[in-house]
Amino acid sequence: MGWLSSKLDIRQTQRLQAALDRINELEAELDSTISSNEALQDHVEDLEASISQGLEDLNEAKRSHVTAYTALENSVAEQSASHEARSDQALALLENETAARFQHQREALLAEERAVRAERALTLRLRSEQALVENETHQGTILAKISQPFVVVLVDGDAYFFQDTYVQAGKNGGVSVAQDIRSEVSKYIGNHPRIPSHSSIVVRIFMNKSTACSRATERLGENMTRPFDDCLTNASQSMHLFDIIDCGVGKERVDQKIHANFNLHINNSHCHAILLAACHDNGYMRLLEQYIGNMILQQKIALITTTQVGSEFGDMLAPNGPFEGLNWPKIFNQRPVPSPMRLRGMRAIEYGSKQWALSQQRRENHTAARVPGSRASRRSNSATSVISNVSETVSQPPTNILTPPVTPENRSRSARGKKASTSISGE
Repeated sequence: MGWLSSKLDIRQTQRLQAALDRINELEAELDSTISSNEALQDHVEDLEASISQGLEDLNEAKRSHVTAYTALENSVAEQSASHEARSDQALALLENETAARFQHQREALLAEERAVRAERALTLRLRSEQALVENETHQGTILAKISQPFVVVLVDGDAYFFQDTYVQAGKNGGVSVAQDIRSEVSKYIGNHPRIPSHSSIVVRIFMNKSTACSRATERLGENMTRPFDDCLTNASQSMHLFDIIDCGVGKERVDQKIHANFNLHINNSHCHAILLAACHDNGYMRLLEQYIGNMILQQKIALITTTQVGSEFGDMLAPNGPFEGLNWPKIFNQRPVPSPMRLRGMRAIEYGSKQWALSQQRRENHTAARVPGSRASRRSNSATSVISNVSETVSQPPTNILTPPVTPENRSRSARGKKASTSISGE
């Protein structure tokens, strides 16, 4: 039994030894496994560290890429906004330019259309006026056959003076002035075919007779009352329709007469023309301006002018103005009338100069009678020439009727005239 137990113990010991060996092997394997696990864990940790570092680098790269992408998006957005703004601006400019061109073309078309309409209206108006004129002419022709046509001449005699030659001639001057006016009016009728050639001529001159006579006396240097009256009387008697009306004192009296006669004849179908001699006063423009544009009545009016023309009449005369202008220099005085004070000064100078020249001539003639061919005889001839020169100088019209020129020559002549008058009275 002993040996069995010992055998069992051996076997158990062997088994235990084998188990211990196996345990040792397992422990060795475990230690090796643990070693390998530690190495693996170190490797894993290294891998994790490298991975985490890689992740960090990746995140950093990602952030940089995101930043770059954001910057790129912002830049693209800015460029897109800039392009859109430029496109909008260019589109707005294009739209404005297109609208302006369209508006300009529209205005041009409208202006052209208005011009065409105006031209058509003007053509229709001209045709209508031409028809009216032709109708008026036709009616005038018919009326001329059954009535007496006439042309009237209205003259403001306070400003339109007859030439001095008519007044000085007296009766013959009156006949001449009537014939000359009739000749000028007949010439006017001959230049206008619309006026019947057999039209009567009516002449009406309105004036303040006393003032006109006084001015003629002062202008001519002698009493012209009788020649002036004879001239007016014979002018009125030489033609049945030639009237000279004395309106009395007051400028408005002549104006009222002319206005009334003008309005009486302008709408008279038998009156084919009114020749108005009143262009010196702008007040007569109020009478004429209402007929500007009325082609039928406007062509009946003609204006007789002199050098004294009102400022408003400058644009009213043909070819640029609506009224025809006439000038009768042979009949009406073209020179401005000097004031009475100017005339008296001129006459005083003339009288003193003539008296001095006459006294010198008498003295030289007395000396020359004793010694023929002497120096005194030559002085006598010079005195005679002085008389003629003085007469010619004084007879010339003044260039300025407001401020008469005073020259040393005039002063010396006036002084010599006074001295001569004193010597004559002493003799």
